Amino acid sequence: MLQYLYPRREEVSKLLENIYFDEDYMNNYFIGGYIDADISDILLDNTWQLIAKISVNTESNEILGIVVSEIHRSPLYAHKLNLINFTKKSNYIFRQDVLLFFHELFTKYNVEKVKWNVFVGSRNEKIYDKFINIAGGRVVGIFENDTINLHNVSVDIKYYEISKKDYKLLYIFDTLYKQSKLIDNIFGG
Repeated sequence: MLQYLYPRREEVSKLLENIYFDEDYMNNYFIGGYIDADISDILLDNTWQLIAKISVNTESNEILGIVVSEIHRSPLYAHKLNLINFTKKSNYIFRQDVLLFFHELFTKYNVEKVKWNVFVGSRNEKIYDKFINIAGGRVVGIFENDTINLHNVSVDIKYYEISKKDYKLLYIFDTLYKQSKLIDNIFGG
């Protein structure tokens, strides 16, 4: 279940510190394309420029991950997504919350466009390709040698965007989400 991050910011700060420079984690469990170098920005109570939520297992109260996006108010769009799974395993609740977060960006926060990116060749690239095929949107392009990874190697970055007018799930999301069909189609069963 998605909850606002700020009330549990101290717990999140410790979780982020534990994984931030963990090479195994970053190569296998980090599913965002962008990670901000300043953790303190994520922990602020600043809902005007940043939406930061945590994915929580309601039975155990365990923080499973965070979903974060910067918001630009004019024009209204979301970008610089951080989608971080702390559990080091595939987690259905977190995957469900990631999809809910995307949906909330369009419905609750009324953004006109969501933009994000991913390392080319990562396992998450396939997930995002599948997501835009189902949800709408497009690959904007691939920037060659656009950043440096933890190995100090230059890597390519693939950029994506979904506009509200192209978001195919706007009116059928609730039905698919409740039936788990959407999550299984994107992430696998």
